Formats: sequence, structure tokens, C-alpha cells
Amino acid sequence: MEVGEGEVLEGFLCPVCRQDCSSVTRLQAHFEERHSAEDHVVLQSFKGFLNKAKKKFLNEDEPDGGSLRPRSLLTSLSPSRGLEDDGDALQEYQPNNPWNWDPPPPGPWRNHTSHFKRVRSARIDSFVAETNKLLIRLDKLLTDLPTDPVKRKAHERSIVNWAEDQDVPLCPFCARSFSLARRRHHCRLCGGIMCQECSLMLTLQYAKKLVTPIHQGGGTEEPSTVVGGSSSSGGGGGGGGGGMGSLLAGLKRSGSQGSLNSILSVVDSMKTEQHFRACAHCMGRLNARDNQVEQRTSRPILTMYYDKLMEYRHQMEDLLPQYMRMAESLRSGESTYSLRDAEEVRVKLLKKGDSLNSMASRIKNLGANEDGREPPGPRQELLLRRIQSTTSSFLKENVLSLPKLPTQQELKELQERRRVV
Repeated sequence: MEVGEGEVLEGFLCPVCRQDCSSVTRLQAHFEERHSAEDHVVLQSFKGFLNKAKKKFLNEDEPDGGSLRPRSLLTSLSPSRGLEDDGDALQEYQPNNPWNWDPPPPGPWRNHTSHFKRVRSARIDSFVAETNKLLIRLDKLLTDLPTDPVKRKAHERSIVNWAEDQDVPLCPFCARSFSLARRRHHCRLCGGIMCQECSLMLTLQYAKKLVTPIHQGGGTEEPSTVVGGSSSSGGGGGGGGGGMGSLLAGLKRSGSQGSLNSILSVVDSMKTEQHFRACAHCMGRLNARDNQVEQRTSRPILTMYYDKLMEYRHQMEDLLPQYMRMAESLRSGESTYSLRDAEEVRVKLLKKGDSLNSMASRIKNLGANEDGREPPGPRQELLLRRIQSTTSSFLKENVLSLPKLPTQQELKELQERRRVV
């Protein structure tokens, strides 16, 4: 600081009174105590000057290249840290600094929603198209299905092009080679080749359910949709029975109609005439489509249980006024109602209350001990508990507080007393 002609003072000098304070902190405290009543513009300019000086002393000036140096520990612990952020320079985040309590700045990000929608839409379109092809082929297979095994095989080959045997040396599912004991089998929906153990059987009943329009409603039964080629036994087995049936199934091959193997194939086809052979891929698509239809059309089990519970409750609410009138009339000695009818109504009420309580217990324990079912979420658990508590309150108020009926002897005494009065 220049004072007179050629005289320069050095140090932490106050710009107003020129007092040497020996440090930045003392200079700032001196200025705020002694010169706080000065002009506000002068005070702000002095604070800006102090900030620049502090950055200069702490080696935090921004280089010409524009790179930011990390803050020192002294700056992180400085009480006047709020005065440093003048907006001219950004501070770099230090992930390894234990004194840095600020959250890390957000890194670069990219929105993948549009890409996800494109990929998802393409996959859904492909899945729907392939599933519709399978349903169309299945509908054609069911239309005018011959009962004769030979004609039926020709009917199936006319709808779906079967793969050539020489083009598939190995089973695409188990990667085992075909031989005399492991024959080739064709999928009736896609024409692919697989072995006996890897093939599945689509029942005729389930096939009709799949091609039935949704608005007409499918079959309400749960048929045996898939029969494993190697584990099915009995009449619907597809050639995979036990004992001699397994041996014959292993010996037959697709050949001329005049050979013994062709005769065995015809016999086997007569046994499995109610099934369509399919591969795992086609069965997976059909089962997924059927599950989606079931989820849209079928009602949840909780809804069915709750409807049954409300049915029991409405029946009790219809019987309660009738029983109360009968009980009051009998206890008054009137002969309007008979004691036997009142007892029957009471028994009905108790049975309905029992059914109501058991249904509420089933709703409360829904999903708790069920295998293969997802456990209920917190909101569903709250709903189940509220249904249970509401049912318990209803039973306490209406069933446990039912008035008792008089006995036959008490009823006679009441009627005699009423006649005397």
C-alpha cells in the first residue's frame, strides 16, 4: 500500500485506518468491529478483496488452463467458507476427503426410456405374431381332424411343413444323437424335430380351449395340458408307457407302411389320438398366452372368498330380524310362533356364523401356507386383517349376543301367565 511519495507499507493493513493486523482473520475481525458503520459498498468491496487475497495465499487461484485444483484442508475447515463462493470459480468434489460432508455432484446420465420402449415393443410384436401363428395352425389342425391315424398324419403335414430328418442329426433340446432307440419326432405346430423325452403332448381339450374366442369363454376345467413324452403312462401317453410299451416305443421308426415299425407307429397313434405332439418352445408360448388370458378374465381368489363371506353375512342379516321377532314373541308368552321354528332359525344363524368365521380365517391366512403363491404385500396384509377384525366385530355384536329361547316348560308357564293377565 502506497502511503506517501515512494513509501510502501506491507502486511495485513486495514484500508481505512491502515492498522497492521498480522493475519487475514484478525484483519477481517478488525474491519467488522471498527468499521461496520461505514458505507455498505465499501464493506462489500473489502470482503471481495479479502476473498481474493485468501485464495491467493492458499494457492487456490484458477489456472489459465481452466482446470480446478482441489480444496485444501484449511479451506474445508475455514469458518468463513460461505464467503468463498463468489460464483467465479467452481470447487472440485474430493471423494477421499474425510472432512467433505457435501453429497457428490451428479455424474453424466442418459435417458434410456425411448430405447427400452423400442426394444420392448419389438419383442412384444414378435411374441404376439409368433403366438398368433401357432393359434392359427392349431385351429387348422382341429378343423376336420381325421380319426384315422394315417390320414391324421397326412392332415398334420399338410398344415405345417416338417423339417427333414437328415437336416437334424441331434436333438436341439438335449443335444443327443438320434438312433434306433431314440427316434425323431416332429412338432405339430412348428415342424421342428426333437426326441421322445424332449417332446410334450398337448391335449385335445386344452387345444380347443386355446382356440376358443375369449368373449365366448374357455373351458372352466383345468385339464392336463402337458404330458411329458418320457414320463406319461397309460392311455394318453404318447408311446412312453412302462414295460413292453417303452420297448416298443424305442424300436419303432418312421418308415414304410409295410414294416413292423410302421404298424407300431399306427398302434401308438391310436393310443395318443387325443394329443398333439409339440416342442417346449411352442408349448411355452401357448401357456404364456393362456396365463395372460386367465389373468384378464378370471377373478382373484381373494375376491371369490370375499364374495362368499359377504353372502354368508347377508344371509345372517336376513335371518337376524326374523329370529329377534320370534324370540321376543316367545318370551312374551305369545303363540304366534312355535318354539321349534325359532330353534331352527337359531341353528341356521349359528351355522352361518360358523361359516362366516371360517371364511374370514381363510382370508386372513390367504397366501401364508400356500406353496407356489407369492406372499401378500403390506397393503394386502392390512386389508386381510381389517376383513378379519370387521367379521369378528359383526359376530360379537349379532351372534354372541343372541337372546336365548325359553324351554318348553318355560314357554308353557309364560303362556299360562299371559292368559291369567
